[in-house]
Amino acid sequence: RLCVGTVHSVKGGQADVVYLLPDLSHSGMREWTRPGEGRDSIIRTFYVGMTRAREKLVICGRWSPASIDWRPSP
Repeated sequence: RLCVGTVHSVKGGQADVVYLLPDLSHSGMREWTRPGEGRDSIIRTFYVGMTRAREKLVICGRWSPASIDWRPSP
């Protein structure tokens, strides 16, 4: 079975494999670019998404201009 949704829409659920994309809404991207509580909230949301995987977590690359770059800095 395949379930596609946002982290918020599947909150509380788990799956054997989770694909997590770094894309944000436009308002989420505005929050991400400013330090503080908004950015911290987005970090916590991604953490929730990561912890939904029972067996495998796949961290996907950027899909749109409104996405974070979570590659490690050189």
